Amino acid sequence: MMVILMKNDFFSYIDKYFNVHLVNEIEASNKTIDNYKYSFKLLFNYIEDNCSYKIQNFTLDKFTKDFILNFLSWTETDRNNSISTRNLRLASIKSFTSFIFQYEIDNSELIKIMKIPRKKDIKKKPDVVTEEEIKILLSQPNTKIKKGRRQLAILSLMYDAGLRIDELLSLKVKNINDQYFNTINVLHGKGNKQREIPISDDVSNILRIYINDYNLKEDDYLFSNSKKEKLCSNAIRKIINKNIKLAKKQDSNFPDKINPHKFRHSKATHLINKGVSVVEVKEFLGHVDLSSTQIYITTNLLQKREALKTIECKLNTPNNKIISVGSNEWLDNIIH
Repeated sequence: MMVILMKNDFFSYIDKYFNVHLVNEIEASNKTIDNYKYSFKLLFNYIEDNCSYKIQNFTLDKFTKDFILNFLSWTETDRNNSISTRNLRLASIKSFTSFIFQYEIDNSELIKIMKIPRKKDIKKKPDVVTEEEIKILLSQPNTKIKKGRRQLAILSLMYDAGLRIDELLSLKVKNINDQYFNTINVLHGKGNKQREIPISDDVSNILRIYINDYNLKEDDYLFSNSKKEKLCSNAIRKIINKNIKLAKKQDSNFPDKINPHKFRHSKATHLINKGVSVVEVKEFLGHVDLSSTQIYITTNLLQKREALKTIECKLNTPNNKIISVGSNEWLDNIIH
């Protein structure tokens, strides 16, 4: 149905922005659209909880610089959002504002909104786990059973390839190099750009066994649910938390919580500490801006090594053996 835009019709603009502009005119990624929708969902929640009028009575004349600044302040104070999250909400609003400005060129408030600066954020060193803690965590899945081998495949690949959780969940079997199993092709970012990531021989071996276990086909998601649908992020978190509980039985000082992104932070930090250049780590992670990678530089630069392959995380097993491809003999743990 064609949307007819009327002056000062805020919700008609919302409709056209999300259903036509983002989808057809600029072909934004699903992730971008979801992020923008969530920003406006929060904006509507803010109106309902903090304004004297009902959401259906919100009009474009109420969409002002002061209104947006108050909303952004609310995200920080009432919702305890970080500055980076606050800036993400601002980016969503500016995108929408830029869209409606083409219809409301006389609206001076829109210009003021577009000039709202991003809030400066002092980047902190990312919270990471040590290499020894990674070893402990990856030694927890029971690899005598298929379910345990699947858990190991998920955890080891997420760390070894430094993947974002959405990158991990979007992987299909065909994204793994089918000849050598030593690289994966990852889609990431705006426009689904692709980058190729090297993985260790051990993780390659783990994946090969896992794929054979579940008889996965080329077009199957690498990690899916019982309906062959893409696995959700909560399922990954449950797997992590389950193995954290096991790890704490082995080491009472083991971290209580490790979120999925901490695997990526940890891998990057370990690479930098091993002497891999910031530029190489930038390419490995798929960062657009080098400044995003520089936060991983630590003072521990004495441990210089020559290449990415130097960061190996070997798991010691009782028999000190490695599972061979195609073998039906499973050990207590897999050496990674």
